[in-house]
Amino acid sequence: MADDKVHPLEEKRVLKIEILPEFSEITRLTHLLRDFFCERNFSVSHTNEICLVIEELTANTIMHGYKDVALQNREKISVEVECSEAKKVSILFKDAGVSFDPTLPRLSREEGTIGGWGLMLVKKLMHSFKYERSGKYNILKLSKKYW
Repeated sequence: MADDKVHPLEEKRVLKIEILPEFSEITRLTHLLRDFFCERNFSVSHTNEICLVIEELTANTIMHGYKDVALQNREKISVEVECSEAKKVSILFKDAGVSFDPTLPRLSREEGTIGGWGLMLVKKLMHSFKYERSGKYNILKLSKKYW
């Protein structure tokens, strides 16, 4: 008797989301990400790490990248997450905010300093963190492998 179920590795491994650059959208984004990882049997701790990274990037983009852009003129933020069977998570994060390369060295953070801590956390959590500017877009490519 043939098995009509789709093998888990054949399931869609890519989640593409576009959100408005508004803080209220971060909750919707997080719910979609959590559902995606849950369906792929990712652990809660791995899911939390990736969600934290994407939430931080999104919040920074809204706060800083679109700071001087009227709400009606802001382009959507695009997030693409891919999971491989090797437990590797790849993230493509794209926005049309002001040009900003988060991979460049920054002044070291001191206790009590406001700002900059989130990007340090993102860099520590991810194995790969690359930036490029393509036209008017900031593009971040991140990945993390879970053994």
